[in-house]
Amino acid sequence: MKLAGIDYSTHCIDVVLLDDSPAAAGELPWWIQYNLPSVGNAFERTREVAEVLPARRSVFWDDVYAVAIEEAFGYGGSAAKLMRVQGAILSCIPRDVTVVPLAPARWRASAGLRAQASKQEVREWVMLALGTDPPWTQDACDAYCLVRALAEKLEEVEV
Repeated sequence: MKLAGIDYSTHCIDVVLLDDSPAAAGELPWWIQYNLPSVGNAFERTREVAEVLPARRSVFWDDVYAVAIEEAFGYGGSAAKLMRVQGAILSCIPRDVTVVPLAPARWRASAGLRAQASKQEVREWVMLALGTDPPWTQDACDAYCLVRALAEKLEEVEV
């Protein structure tokens, strides 16, 4: 079974899958980047989310039991644009998969980072957690932190 962390922008969606099976121990989590077409403005790119992300009934989601998605924050119109993208992503996730929105300050705190931790601090934490510098984008590092925060949150619920 897998957990997923999703970080997104109006240009791409980064998904990191954390496999809890013993066979996956020692392997890097699986990272997939879904680029939105470089056409039009943020509104037009948002309309393409369902074309690039695995659909709700895709086998991609079969082993995923929970997803952490970043709760969008921004200034001016950027938050609205990000919330549209989040909504489009949510429409692709099967209804029976648990989805937990996590604010950036929450997932950073879960990693023991400051709420306003820099991108470099986040990457350094990921490198320490994985024991290597993964060939990932910064957004993939954020998605990894999201999925780790989700795993921690689910463990708290089970206890």
